[in-house]
Formats: sequence, structure tokens, C-alpha cells
Amino acid sequence: MRKRLYFEKKDEMIYISHLDTIRLMERLFKISGIELEFSQGYHPRAKISFGNPISVGEISLREPMDVVLKNNIEKEILLKKLNEKAPKGLKFIDVEELNSKGSIMSEYEKVEYEIEFIEDKYFEVFKELLNQNEIIEIKEKKGGKIQKRNLKEKIEFVKFLDKKVQLILKNLSPNALLRLAKIENEFYKIIRIKYTK
Repeated sequence: MRKRLYFEKKDEMIYISHLDTIRLMERLFKISGIELEFSQGYHPRAKISFGNPISVGEISLREPMDVVLKNNIEKEILLKKLNEKAPKGLKFIDVEELNSKGSIMSEYEKVEYEIEFIEDKYFEVFKELLNQNEIIEIKEKKGGKIQKRNLKEKIEFVKFLDKKVQLILKNLSPNALLRLAKIENEFYKIIRIKYTK
């Protein structure tokens, strides 16, 4: 039985890496008494899949996660069992039945973010970057090959508020933009609002 669960990741949980989040979810289902389907072969793995990894330190308000359960469980019971055992900062907020075999990554390519800055000067630096006609990122790959891309093309929506920026990004982490703006991570907070089509 395929289901898409939505959870929020806040407080201490934002410092847990993506790999540790996967391990945590597997343990959480086990201690909650909810059986997952596993893949076949020498190294069977729980059938759990996520969207783009959440960066360490990033808050997420509606993060999707697909699971395949051995037995069907009603939405309210599933949420109750998981939330009773979930650590502080992790809360399951919704469940959907999945009829198609599409993945989160194939269904959603855009993510809505809000970035909050602690001081006006960092907000202004980031605003100046986003207002440029082109935002060129240059990376050196293995073998010395230079890769260049215009990140402006991946910004679907931007809105400036008081020390906050709302963004919809297409297959791009806001960290790439913040690195180009040369703003250290202690000067801002990233909130991943939701995935969007």
C-alpha cells in the first residue's frame, strides 16, 4: 500500500542530516509497529523515498515522503502512531493514498522557500544579487573542467518583504544563491515551505 506522508522538521531536528533522517524514519516505523515493504536481493532496503535532501539547519514545513506499507492503515491511526514515537521537532501532518507509481522528484520540480535575514544589510546584499539580469555560478569539476550556469533561470518567483525573501526555485537549493552572495549561514534562516508543480 503506497502512501505519501507529509512531515515538518523543526527545532533540534534541523541539525540531522538527510542520511540520518532516512535511518531515523526506518527506526520510527519499526518502533511504531508499522511494517514497511522491503526490496528484494542481498541487501533489502525499506521502501521509503524522499524529495530533494533538506540541508542541515533548514526548517521544512511540509516535506513529502513516500512509503510502501505491508498493511493498509487508516490515516488518523497512522499519524497517531508515528507522532507518538517521533522525536521533538518531527511531526507528521498529513497522509495521501498513492495510486500512481510516480516519484516525488518526477512529480515536483519546484520548491517554495522563505529566507529570513537577521540584519537589513544581509537582506540588501541578497536582494541585489537576485535583481541582477544574470546570476552566474562557476564550478570546477573533476579534471579541471569548468561548469558555468545561470541560476537566474531557475528562479520562478521572488518577493521581497521586511528582511525576508520568498522564492520558488526550480531544481535549485537556495544555498547556491546564498553562497554566491557570500552570506554566512549564521546570518539567515531558510524555511522550506512546500513542493509545488
